[in-house]
Amino acid sequence: MHNPSSTLPSLISELRAEMRRSPRRSHLHELARRRIDAPHEIIDWAKRDRRWSFTLAEIMNEPIGMARELAARLLVAIVDELEQER
Repeated sequence: MHNPSSTLPSLISELRAEMRRSPRRSHLHELARRRIDAPHEIIDWAKRDRRWSFTLAEIMNEPIGMARELAARLLVAIVDELEQER
């Protein structure tokens, strides 16, 4: 089990760069799904994070089956929010 805090920042910056190139959410979502190795670690990290726990809570209001799907939606939402702040 590797540490998500070391891989998350690089995954998020990769997704942000991809969003600037191609802002299609479906494309970004698919990329996130493919790149996520440990969805439960990402979800646990977001639960502990003061900022992203709210984003996670919003996403969890929608019916989502698998952890990988939830983690992918979370990463896309994080990237979305960070890009809007830019």
